[in-house]
Amino acid sequence: MEESLRSEIAFLQAQIKPHFLYNAINTISAFSLDDPKMTRDLLANLSQYLRGSFDFKNRHKLVTLNKELELVEAYLFIEKARFGKRLQIVYDIEDNINCMLPPLVIQPLVENSVQHGLAGRKHGGTVKIAVYSEESFIVLSVEDDGVGIPETLNGKLLSDEESKSVALKNINQRLIKIYGHGLEIGGRAGGGTKMTVRIPMENTAIPSEPTISLENAYLYNNLKELVDERTIELREELNERKKAENLLSEMANHDHLTNLPNRRRLEDILEQSIMTAKENKNKICVLFVDLDGFKAINDKYGHDKGDVVLVTVAKRLSEAVRSCDTVSRMGGDEFVMILQNVTSISEIKEICHKIITSVGKPIVLDEKKTETIVTTSIGISIAPYDGETSAELISNADKAMYVAKKNGKNQFVFYSEKYNL
Repeated sequence: MEESLRSEIAFLQAQIKPHFLYNAINTISAFSLDDPKMTRDLLANLSQYLRGSFDFKNRHKLVTLNKELELVEAYLFIEKARFGKRLQIVYDIEDNINCMLPPLVIQPLVENSVQHGLAGRKHGGTVKIAVYSEESFIVLSVEDDGVGIPETLNGKLLSDEESKSVALKNINQRLIKIYGHGLEIGGRAGGGTKMTVRIPMENTAIPSEPTISLENAYLYNNLKELVDERTIELREELNERKKAENLLSEMANHDHLTNLPNRRRLEDILEQSIMTAKENKNKICVLFVDLDGFKAINDKYGHDKGDVVLVTVAKRLSEAVRSCDTVSRMGGDEFVMILQNVTSISEIKEICHKIITSVGKPIVLDEKKTETIVTTSIGISIAPYDGETSAELISNADKAMYVAKKNGKNQFVFYSEKYNL
């Protein structure tokens, strides 16, 4: 009885090898950054694999073929994610076939093919799982085109002296005990390996008896606790990575000082706005806003006070337009605004007057209530009249802005003189 218990524990340990858990968790971690769905699928299959390997509800020595194949599929899903195209899987299952067989028979054979037959090959290979009826037997075979069996071990893999696989030896012993014949292994060096199990179609009844010991329950609970802890860690790591990813995206698309969209983000928004306006036959307007005399403020008060001016202007510009419009900072003291679905010249003029008035109010620079005033020159272009691309609209609005500066600053100028609005 004591020897039987040791054999059972050794067999279960052979199924949940530490290196497989380590590789599985690392694979899940690798997918967690870029593919959350695949991460969830891998976690679900790892859970299925562990449940299938330690099914405490099963108090009999036989399980269904479908249950065994579910365990195989969960295992191969994880290995396929790890090996990628290096691992090819072929199922050849006869239709409407089913049988009862000892638990944990097929999956260890598949794992042996993957780990010992294919893993060491540069280009990997194929594992074929076949189930079919033959005479008075249900035949289960696992075949690979891997490294094969060295001639020195051919026919000796299951002997006590030569066997280094607790799993294969255990399977062989259980098959002999139940059916009177064991595991069939064939192959040659460089020619792959084929392992076959023959289940009689007419089985004698197997006495029901508990197959789960306290020692195995303790082993399972420890493994489950470790996997649950790592799953929580992976979820937390995934959340942190998503936060970091969002922060990087924010930094790449927004101005760090004003938190307004930067030039890169502006161009994306403007191109999308142009397409939407064409589809809806609407007009959009681009305002190129430049601060008058901003260099003098920097020179007089310092760049930190200049930053206060820029932040204040950014806020006032945002408050001067509608929620559907966009305010961006091009760099320095230049801002570009997109007005959506404009319907009249008077509407644009009203917004520009509001901008000039709002920005022109005194700006408090520090706790001492030091104040300064800055004015704005605005150039205006309208799509589709002044351009049909973001580059054309921004460039023409910029040109109109320089005309506003030349004409005395603190005013707005349209790129064209006539618009059909």
